[in-house]
Order: sequence, then C-alpha cells, then structure tokens
Amino acid sequence: MFTMPSSLWHRLSFQRLLLLVLSMLGSSCAGMKNREGIILVIDREDVRTWNPLNVWAESATAPNHYFPRGMKKGTPLDETHGRWVIDPQDNWRFYVPHNGTSLYSRQLLDEMAKTATNQHSKKIFPLLFLGRLIEGVVQSAGNLPG
Repeated sequence: MFTMPSSLWHRLSFQRLLLLVLSMLGSSCAGMKNREGIILVIDREDVRTWNPLNVWAESATAPNHYFPRGMKKGTPLDETHGRWVIDPQDNWRFYVPHNGTSLYSRQLLDEMAKTATNQHSKKIFPLLFLGRLIEGVVQSAGNLPG
C-alpha cells in the first residue's frame, strides 16, 4: 500500500489539490457542440478555453500562428520537422514539432492543438488535465527537500 510521506502531505495542501482538480475537470473546453450537433466557434478572447496550460505562444510576425513554448528558435517549419494543426472555423494555426519540445512531448502537443482547434473530444480533455496534474505532483514530490 502506498503511503504519502508526512512532509509531502503537509506541502501539498489538500484544499489546493482538490480545488485544482475540480477546476480542471469542470473547466470549459474546445471541441464542444450545441444540441443540434453543430460545432461551436471557440471564444478566442477566453484564452483558458483553448490554451489552459499556457502551452502556446503567439508568433511575433504572423498573427494567429502559435508555437509551443520550449521550441528552439530557428526550428524549420516544414513537414519534415512537424505539422500545422489548423482550425477550420477561424484559420488559427498551431505548430506541432515531430519531436516535441524541451517542455512538452509531441503527444501532449497534438492533444493541445486538437483542443485549440476545436477538433478534440470533450470527454478526453479532462483526462488530459488529470494526467498533467498527476505528472506535476510526482515531479514536485521528487524536488521537495527532506
């Protein structure tokens, strides 16, 4: 049976963890449809709906073109090195490098690009957050002193 060390338990406040989990699972997300099954346009002004983990940074030279944080400057933007995920509703573009970045795996970037372009299933999105939450807790537990 797994037991959490008492020092870790005190550092990870139960209320904060619960609030974080509930807010992530209850957050609105892209990929939603109305009752008639029509895909809803993403509210780009509400960044939390399409960039909740702050993965994407806007291009300084091309409006509505986004790149993942941690991508090296000068990375080629061709099909050999990655792919563009494009929102058919508003033509916003998100570049996903085939090898990911120093911060994010290609798989996570693919999922986040699908979310940002309204091509993601609403059922899968909360699971993505839960996975990132667990990954963050495990990483922070390894970085705690004593």
